[in-house]
Amino acid sequence: RPLHAYNKLRVEFMREYLIQDNDGVVTPDFFNNLKALDVGSGGGILSESLGRLGCQTLGIDPTPMSIKVAKEHLCNDLELVEKVKYKQTTIEELVEDEEHQNKYDFAASMEVIEHVNNQAEFVKNIAKAVKPNGLIFLSTLAKTTESWLLSIKLAEDLLGFVPRGTHNWDKYVNPEVLHEMVENAGFRVLKTQGAMYEPITN
Repeated sequence: RPLHAYNKLRVEFMREYLIQDNDGVVTPDFFNNLKALDVGSGGGILSESLGRLGCQTLGIDPTPMSIKVAKEHLCNDLELVEKVKYKQTTIEELVEDEEHQNKYDFAASMEVIEHVNNQAEFVKNIAKAVKPNGLIFLSTLAKTTESWLLSIKLAEDLLGFVPRGTHNWDKYVNPEVLHEMVENAGFRVLKTQGAMYEPITN
């Protein structure tokens, strides 16, 4: 439930920003002409949403079970099958193939970087996959006391929403650190937006 609530928020944010980046012009086939890359696609929640927007979407994830679940769920919607594809791989492996370099109009990676060891290199590899003047959307958990309490003590230890050990607070990334990674990858930070899940109202 929290994932779906966040996903709705993210997709709307991305949709609005993609339109804004196109000077506010939306032709009937605007989204159909966009190539999207979902890095760390998991079960495909975001990939399917981008496909419903019309984007030609590739979701990548290194976990075989995640790709299996995503593909099985995708089969329930025949219209999306032509829009969304999945590949079991990492971003590092993907951009070794020249076919995937400078290919995508935008890339998204949601709550993935806090599980990555070499975070700066991870961002650089995402940047390699995106076209010049393309967009990258990144979402992560800020390294704050609140995030530790909510994502580890509450979500893992008390409520069991996710298995214990899923998150490592030492890998959480504050906005200014993420900004530096993005800039070192050759991109500019255009906007930063915070969000917090409210379980009572959601």
